[in-house]
Amino acid sequence: MKLKEVAFLRTGLVLNRKQVKPTDVEKFKYKQLTLKSINNDEVINENYLEEFISNENLKEEYFTHKNDVIVRLSYPYTAIIIDEQTEGLLVPSHFVIIRCDLKKIIPGYLQCILNSNEIHKQISLSTSTSMLGTIRPLFFSELEIKIISLEKQEKLAEINRLCKEEIILLTKLKEQKQKYNSLLINKIQKEMEK
Repeated sequence: MKLKEVAFLRTGLVLNRKQVKPTDVEKFKYKQLTLKSINNDEVINENYLEEFISNENLKEEYFTHKNDVIVRLSYPYTAIIIDEQTEGLLVPSHFVIIRCDLKKIIPGYLQCILNSNEIHKQISLSTSTSMLGTIRPLFFSELEIKIISLEKQEKLAEINRLCKEEIILLTKLKEQKQKYNSLLINKIQKEMEK
């Protein structure tokens, strides 16, 4: 089944069309996603969100909503899920917004599929002629998705979520261990110098 049959897709907003000009009287401020704000851990790094000042009040369809799947249209083509903490962010045209029909497909399952090696290989084949490695949003609309029962989708999504959580925790543990080892070595060296 094609993704467009189980979800609504749209690209983000072309920002330069709505950017405030010095002559504009009214200004509207929004937090926006950037390419740097979506990392390979499949989460939003809020340190890289930027402020966008618009010349008009922007349509709600360009902002993140809970359960949206947002996909980078350039390498590494990471898909993320929007939760309560990341709702209301302006989505620029570097991303595609996917709103799942929750009666047919679960966002976590879709994210798992979109971040799979198989889909990334398909993307690579589709971008081989592009210098920038940017994929067209139409690629995602026409993408064939295997629809399994919602129960199985939920299980797969939960396993994927737990795996990602484990990787994040192991990364934090590694960083803490490196700090500890560095402090320990420094302490031992100072004691040996006495």
